Amino acid sequence: MSGFIPVAADRRLVLSALAMLLVVSGPAQACRCRELALPDYFARADRVAEARIVAVAEATRVDGTEIRRFTLALLQQFKGETFEQVLSYASTASCGVVGQAGDQLWVFAIQQAASSGADLWIDSCGGTRRAETGFPGIAAAQTAHALRLLAARASVLEPDSIDSNGAQGIDGAAAANVSALSARLRSVHRDQIEAPWKDALQRAAVLAPNGRGRAAVLVPDPVARPPHRTHILIDHQSSEVLALVVHGSWSAEALQWINDNWLYVRLRRADGHAAGWIIDAEQGRILWQGSADD
Repeated sequence: MSGFIPVAADRRLVLSALAMLLVVSGPAQACRCRELALPDYFARADRVAEARIVAVAEATRVDGTEIRRFTLALLQQFKGETFEQVLSYASTASCGVVGQAGDQLWVFAIQQAASSGADLWIDSCGGTRRAETGFPGIAAAQTAHALRLLAARASVLEPDSIDSNGAQGIDGAAAANVSALSARLRSVHRDQIEAPWKDALQRAAVLAPNGRGRAAVLVPDPVARPPHRTHILIDHQSSEVLALVVHGSWSAEALQWINDNWLYVRLRRADGHAAGWIIDAEQGRILWQGSADD
């Protein structure tokens, strides 16, 4: 049976293997698994890097399944400690990663207990792929930039906070960093948006690379009576305008399109606390949110 699970593999590896078993009925069938967004792969992995394959060992059979060891040279490290070797299934039918010396990969590795005989494990369902391949909404040339933005934020949400649609909510330790924000993403039909919103989107908008998407920050009037709310406005040329509503008065430190659909936002409060979001404007959802303190 394909889908061998090493002894003492952690919970995330078990879930990944179970996902493979649901769609792989035999070694002759190609691996299939649901494609996730880049922030989801990043959150689930213990180590994330761009790496070049230095050597590929001969496959060894363990409990009827062939396993292969890769020796890597890290080109860019985005998450976790440095590493040199990973293991993977030898067969693509078991969602293994294949490659030869000189190939470059986006590596998303999961840590295993030492008794499993492997330090780090990779598979195609966990996000690992050739570096010339991108991710949903992210071209290969934009991937390193997107990973640097994710790596720079200290409080990426834990995997348990990812719902069945791949969206991330606020849960666990990350909640302590963002619970006070009471941030929410709402949509408003463009025929109903107020004049200040229209003015901000027309006069102070940051354009997406394709020139269609527009984003602007609308800060509250400091002399206005509370409650104060800061709005991040996103016009993605649909019937509705998105607004990320954050309680309190914030100044914008970054408002940057990662690609045609993803917007990175970084706000800072007067007390010095900073928060960040990555918003998928096309899907109308928050991909990542957390503390962005230096």
